[in-house]
Amino acid sequence: MSKKIFFLVTMIIFLSVMPILAQGGSSTSSTSKTSNVNIEFTLNFTNGSMSPICVPELCNREKFYIQIDFDEDINNFSIEISGMERKTMDEAITKASGIISKSIEIPIIHNPGYSSYQVKVTKKSGGESRTWVIPVTTLKWTVGFSGGFAVSPKWGSYKNPVYFLEPGVNPSTNENGYFVRRNKDAEDNIMVTPLTMVHVYHTKYKRFLGLKHFSFVPVTIGIGINSETNTKFFLGTGLRLGEEFFLTIGGTVSQLKRLPDNLIEEGFTTNNSALANMPNKSKLGAFISLTYAFAGGTAKDKFLQPFVSSSNEEKPDSKTK
Repeated sequence: MSKKIFFLVTMIIFLSVMPILAQGGSSTSSTSKTSNVNIEFTLNFTNGSMSPICVPELCNREKFYIQIDFDEDINNFSIEISGMERKTMDEAITKASGIISKSIEIPIIHNPGYSSYQVKVTKKSGGESRTWVIPVTTLKWTVGFSGGFAVSPKWGSYKNPVYFLEPGVNPSTNENGYFVRRNKDAEDNIMVTPLTMVHVYHTKYKRFLGLKHFSFVPVTIGIGINSETNTKFFLGTGLRLGEEFFLTIGGTVSQLKRLPDNLIEEGFTTNNSALANMPNKSKLGAFISLTYAFAGGTAKDKFLQPFVSSSNEEKPDSKTK
């Protein structure tokens, strides 16, 4: 019983700490990808440069900024940004109108329908133009598939009992037969089950312990078959470690052996095949698993297709200054 209590306490602590860890760590800022909320791209019309060189990772409706620098008044240029909401562009243009300035800052509210934003600036006299493309990654709720092994500790009644028949004489009736004995030394202390899992998680992440992607996985369901060809069901929560591994802990329902209805442990029977076909019973236990992501984008997209809205919705128009 003390082992079971220890495991349950450990599981509770693990589940409590995971969301905290998933929020911890430091965001990236100087690498090829960043999830900084208020990132600003600086575009220079004179030399065509863009800074920083990165791929922002944004949630739906998350905002980032584009600052465009010129060597003369901004009113001498027209600006066109694909994917930009009309209202946001109008506000930026109105703010800059009538002001002699060599710089303009434009906020962009991310639309998940876009994987990049194109910024085109054209000089009204002469037609000289420059174009920049800013790729983005959309962070969202998604489903991941993985396969691996789950380990379940066999404590208390969560075991496949091993019974045998010992020849003997019933002291009450002097009848020859068999006593039902249990061999606890032959029972396994752990159960290892190959399984397949489906994980629901958000692609937003934080760096932690050097891992590029470290995020909380609130819901995981799985199915597996143990060595006795019994189906097991799993429900848990866990962590996404990197881009390929999932660590999960939770509860499992298994089919375990039990004695037939007419037999009891240490009981007596005259049937020498009484244990030949032992029935099963459902038992609730705990598990921990480490699984590897195996399904590519195609398989995932086919699975998610019935649950996502049509992608043919009208996208926001660009606006020219």
